[in-house]
Formats: sequence, structure tokens, C-alpha cells
Amino acid sequence: MIEELRIKNFAVIEDLTLRLSSGFNVVTGETGAGKSVLVQALSFLGGEPVVSSDYLRSGAEKMEVSIFCRLDSKRNPNMTLELENLGIEWQEGISARRFYEPSTNRTRAFINDTPVTLATLKKLWDSLAERHGQDQSLELERSDFARKYLDHWGGLDQELARYRALYAEFQQAKQDLERHRQFVAQNSERLDILRHNRDELEEIFRDPEKLRELDGDLSLWMGRDRLMQGLCEVDTLLGEGQVSAGLLVSRAKALALKLVQQSDNHSDFRDMAQNLERCSDALDEVARQAAALKSSLDYEPARLEELLALKAKRDRLMAKYHLADIEGLRRLQERTAVDLETLEASGERDGALAAALEKKREALAAQGGRLSIKRQRLARELGPLATQRLRPLGFAKVVLECDVIKRDEPDSSGLDRVVFWFSPNPGEGKRELGQIASGGERSRIALILKNLILERPPSITHAPEDRPDLLVLDEIEQGLSAEVTALAAAQLSKLSVEYQVLAITHSAVLACSADSHFVLEKRFDQGRTMTEARALVNAKDREREVLRLLGAVSPKDKKMLSDYVEKLLQKKRTQSLC
Repeated sequence: MIEELRIKNFAVIEDLTLRLSSGFNVVTGETGAGKSVLVQALSFLGGEPVVSSDYLRSGAEKMEVSIFCRLDSKRNPNMTLELENLGIEWQEGISARRFYEPSTNRTRAFINDTPVTLATLKKLWDSLAERHGQDQSLELERSDFARKYLDHWGGLDQELARYRALYAEFQQAKQDLERHRQFVAQNSERLDILRHNRDELEEIFRDPEKLRELDGDLSLWMGRDRLMQGLCEVDTLLGEGQVSAGLLVSRAKALALKLVQQSDNHSDFRDMAQNLERCSDALDEVARQAAALKSSLDYEPARLEELLALKAKRDRLMAKYHLADIEGLRRLQERTAVDLETLEASGERDGALAAALEKKREALAAQGGRLSIKRQRLARELGPLATQRLRPLGFAKVVLECDVIKRDEPDSSGLDRVVFWFSPNPGEGKRELGQIASGGERSRIALILKNLILERPPSITHAPEDRPDLLVLDEIEQGLSAEVTALAAAQLSKLSVEYQVLAITHSAVLACSADSHFVLEKRFDQGRTMTEARALVNAKDREREVLRLLGAVSPKDKKMLSDYVEKLLQKKRTQSLC
């Protein structure tokens, strides 16, 4: 329920607050006082894409519309769950507001001071309120309105949910078969290519562990190869080649010994010979060390060649298939295997999918048939009942029929579509309700259909969708006689037991039927026009406003109508006491 509505700097409204009652609220006022602005402000709050700059009050820095309301988890299950998912507390009531700032030319929305998207704000408003007017009477013009209404009125929501679950399974089976046949048609010519791809991918993944550790193993063995090459080079330098270090030292040692003899064993020559002897021994030791290292090094040239070949094969496949890593190759191998298996067993697979689809079609047809039978029974009951309730509202000869028509193909709502046929005049035939009913007729039909829902036991009409708390009625009395308006007022009074009603009206009859009455008044201050809202709690104030609505301007008119107005208001007071 919405407890408070506040509008700031919206067109002629500078700062207006309405504290609504839980029942039937009306707003009246002279033409131009701001009643239509009030409706636009509610649309702005509800997330409608109105041109904000067109409504910003001249000279204002910010335009804002806000409400304080209370939610019920049973009446608004989806919205309360969404608020909980957003981390917004709702149990003690919530405030919702939307404002527009010309400095940034953008609007922002908040729920309990938490920034939310306009989509979330709109969802909140749609779960709270439902607007009805000449152009918006329960969306009677929508092609799916009759079906939704009949299902809700007849309590078929659970039946429909079961049907929709089967329909989803049927659609999935249908898509599976279509995708399979499309895949076979597109890839049957690639069978040989897929086999070749499978073979070369299987070959490289023959030893998955070796492939996963390839880079690490290759780095290790490349390091050992470099060590072995270095040791071999040391061996070559110390060996017996023409330029090896060992041969050169041996020649130098022999020459030094000859010089010792020629110098009569001179000490200096003898020292040189001894140094060369030690150098020769050292080279022999280095050669022995190099040989020992070669023997101890774990080095297998064949293993290195195997790893290099595996790397070359892997890199070639990654380049061929434009993949960045071995994981991509692995996924490609799996897809290729699946695609090849699908193609090679396409006939068997096609038969299995077709059989599964037919099974889903039969289950869907059975549930859809049960749903259709219940709809047809309810339609036969609803048509005469709605016609009977419409007759006192100025529809003396009207006929409203509810018809269930089989579809060529099932959809998510069933095997059939539901139509309201409307015949306002005898002998003129019938047409679909949304195409023929006038605005005034739609308003009355909307009220009757709403009340028919309320008359059903809650155990029948319970639905998982959110049910709005507030009905906003925008001058629904247009085109109605005073007599019919009085009958409509009675229907609204019944609605206000279950719904909070806010009616913007020029009708004195509706105004007298309300629990709370607000009047919008214009005043002029320092050259500016302002709209203010005043709650008529005093009986005399309310009587004066009703007389104004009746056009009683002169004292004579007021005196003549005052008794009539007093009786209307007294009747409402008596009803309220009851």
C-alpha cells in the first residue's frame, strides 16, 4: 500500500504531498489545477520515458517524485524477493524516488537510498500500481488479455505452469533435432577431413602426460645437450689433434728437455721443463675429469630428438588450427571426436531425436488438451456472468462472450487462444472487445472484470505473479451518464476493500463515494502559479467541493443541491460505519 506521495518541482507543482488512505481516495480540482500533472508525475516515478525537461518547474534545480509504501510478501512475492537480492530491507516499508537534474540532463532512481536502475524502479511500480483510464482499462486491447484473465479467474495458473514446463521441453527437443539435421547437412562432405583431423590429434595425444610436460622436459634435455657439447669440445681441445692443447704441451715439454741438455743443465731451463711437465699432468687430469663427466651425464640424443619432433608436431597443429595453447588442442580433439561420432551415427541419432520429439509432443498435447477443456468450461461460465453484471451499468442489451479458439500451432500459452467477443447493440454482430469497445465501455468492463476476480475464492485465483495494491483511475467517468457513474462508484467501493484506489475525477458521484477526498488548488505567489493539495477532512469543505463539481455557482444553486449532496455524503458515512 502507498501511504505517501510527494511531488517536487514538477510542472505547476512546487511541493505537494498526498497521504493516502487504504481505501477509496479521490482527487478533484478545477481544470488546470494539476490533476493531469499528477498522473504524469506517477508515470515519471514508474520509469516511463517522459521528457523530463518538459516537466521541470521553471527555475528549479531538481525535479523529484517519491513514495513511501509497504509491501506484502504474499501479494508482491517477486518484488520482495528482488529487493532482498539487492540487499534492500522492505519489511518496515520502503521509499522509492526518481529525480531529474538539468545540470547533468539525466534521471536517477533510488529505493531506500540505494541507487537502482529505472528498470528496477519500473518493476517496483508495476507490482504496486495499475493505471486505468480511457486508454488503459486493464489493457483490454492486448491480444493476450482475454487468455490471461480467463486463466487467472479460473485458477489455471498451475495448470499453465505445467503446460509451459512441457512446452519448454518440447521446444528443446525440437531445437535438438533441428540442430542435428543442420549439422549433418553442413558437415557430411567433411567426413574424410574430420577423420584425418581426428587421427593426427589422437596421435599427438597418444601420451597426454608426455605432451603436458613437453616444455619442461625439452628445456631439461636441451640443457643437457649443451653440457654434452661443451664437454665434447673440451675433449677435442685436450685430445691428440694437430692443434690440441695436449699435443702442443707435449712438444713444448720435449723441446724444454732438449734445451736443458744443451744448457748443461741450467737451472732456469730445468725449471721451465718441470713446469711444462706439471702442465702436461694437469691437462691429463682435466681430460680424465671431462671423460668422467661425460660418462655420468644422463644424456640420450634419441630422447632429445623425440622431444624436438613432438614439439614440432604440436606447434604445427597449433598453427594449423590457430590455437594458442595445448588446452585448445585438447578441446578441439574432443569436439572433433564428437562431431565425427555424430556424423558417423547420424541416422541412428536422427531417429532417437525424432522419437524423443514425438514423445514430448504427445505429452504437450495431452496437457494442452486438459488445459483447453478447462478453459472451454470456464469460458462458458464467464461470458454469461460478465454479461449479467454489465447490464446494470448502462449495457441493457450488451452481450460479452468468452471464446476458446484452437491454434494452428501450440505456443507457450497453450493449444488455443482466448477471445472476448463484444456486441454492444443487438443485430450489429460481434467483434473482439479491444477493437470495438469505446473508452467509456472499456472502463465499465474493466471494473466488472476486476470485481469478478475479487468474488472468486482466493484459493482459486491465487497466482505467483505480483498483485498491484493501488488502482490509479484517470477520469474513468468520461462518456458515462450520472446513473452509470453511480453504478461504477459502487463497483469501485467494492474494489477498495481489496485494493487501494486513487481516482482523479470531475465526478461528484465518485467524490461522494470516496473514503478520502483531496482537492488540488492553484494559487499565485510573487508572480508564480503553484498547485497545492488539501485533504478535505471537514464535512463542510467536502460539501463545498462536491457542489462545485456539480456546477453550483450561485447561492440559489447551492441551496437547491445541498440536500442532495448531504444525502450522498451521509450515505457514504453510513456505509463506512457498517
